[in-house]
Amino acid sequence: RDTGSRTPSPSHGEGLDVELGAQATVERTVFARNRDAAVLVLHAGTSAALSDIVVRDTVFQESDLLGGHGLDVQQGAHAAVERAVFEGNQTMGVYAYLDGTSLELTDVVVRDTAPREGDGLAGRGLGTEDGAQTAVLRGLFERNRDAGVFATGDAPTSLSLTDVVVRDTAPREGDGLA
Repeated sequence: RDTGSRTPSPSHGEGLDVELGAQATVERTVFARNRDAAVLVLHAGTSAALSDIVVRDTVFQESDLLGGHGLDVQQGAHAAVERAVFEGNQTMGVYAYLDGTSLELTDVVVRDTAPREGDGLAGRGLGTEDGAQTAVLRGLFERNRDAGVFATGDAPTSLSLTDVVVRDTAPREGDGLA
């Protein structure tokens, strides 16, 4: 909880950072009020298995007012999440990005994702971009901004939703568009 930024540059502040081929198993854990990303999983060969977790109120990094992701999986990493609540995070509740990245979400709730502090844009519940692959089995995405669930980018970007509800998505605050 309440992680601070790195010094001397006011950046980062992740609650859990798994990188460079590391493997992590996390059970029955709360991540609250972290900076940049509550849980960050990076690089090919890296994986995280997360179950029975709550990730809430992640905020931007101080250096550029960007970030605030609840879960950020990138650069070919893999994450599997079971029974989780992502609530009150910024920019992206859950995010998968770049070729080779894979994310599996089972029995998740992603709600109340706020726009970026710096420009008032985004606030997406789930984002899958630029070659990432995401599968959701039994999920609720509610009261997010801009998009409850978002996918973009050329193949092999893929998104699979099974038994999912997306509701009460609000327009972006930065420009009022949805």
